[in-house]
Amino acid sequence: MKKNILIIALAGGLVLIGYFAYRQISEFTATVTPVVDETKGYDSLAEDWIRENAWTYRYDGSDLMLKISSPCPDEDRCLELSYTFESAHGGYGDRRDKVLTQVITPHTVVIIIKDATVVSAITDGKFDEIKQQLSPQTPVNPM
Repeated sequence: MKKNILIIALAGGLVLIGYFAYRQISEFTATVTPVVDETKGYDSLAEDWIRENAWTYRYDGSDLMLKISSPCPDEDRCLELSYTFESAHGGYGDRRDKVLTQVITPHTVVIIIKDATVVSAITDGKFDEIKQQLSPQTPVNPM
């Protein structure tokens, strides 16, 4: 009889341990929030934007390559991407009606995308591809 009571008590104890373990696991998994990368696909968005809108690249650019991408500091859904490419001529932007030097020119364009929209595109830290103008602090080189 004592043996049966001991077995029932052990079985009841195991059931209680199993129940509390199940509750702990359920609570733990219920509070886990999956990490979603909201900037996924921004690299192809930036590349397409450069090919279609950045005149320094559009005019005569080639070999577009992503070098680095990193989240914007203190910004959600924001990514900074740095691309390199080469131009067949010197200068920036749409150069169709300009006298040009024929020299392979390496460039770096930094694109900032926030909420799936290009908000900044600066080539070589000098040329704003969105406004199509040199930065105000950039001196114009006479030719």
